Amino acid sequence: MIYTVKRIDEDLDFGCEERPKGMPVMAIVTLTNSSGEEIRIKAEDAMLYECNINEGDKVCFDVNNKLCMRTGGYAKVLEKYDPRGNCTEVAYRDENDRPCLLKDGYAKLSFQYDDRGNVVKQVYFGTDDKPCIIQQSF
Repeated sequence: MIYTVKRIDEDLDFGCEERPKGMPVMAIVTLTNSSGEEIRIKAEDAMLYECNINEGDKVCFDVNNKLCMRTGGYAKVLEKYDPRGNCTEVAYRDENDRPCLLKDGYAKLSFQYDDRGNVVKQVYFGTDDKPCIIQQSF
């Protein structure tokens, strides 16, 4: 399931003691699914930083709270929107936050809209951020 990262907070709950020596800094990550349900997980802060996971990102976590690959070959989806709420860009990233090629042969897709909000242009990009030709399957 793909989740949206709603909030990332440092885990400060150690009871009356400090964080034990050698224990990694943890974060409390609040995720929402497509139904709007929230879940909270603990994740190593270093992993969130290494994978460049930020609030608003779309991610997938495995049962061990680790970033995992989706069946489509990506771990993270980045979306951009214009002031009217139209999605102008969708980019796919791997677990190391590098552009990730989907099975159809692109890593990023951009959209342009007319005044009525209809898509008038779609451009597909490879991992090198240059336009590419895709392999569509119907």
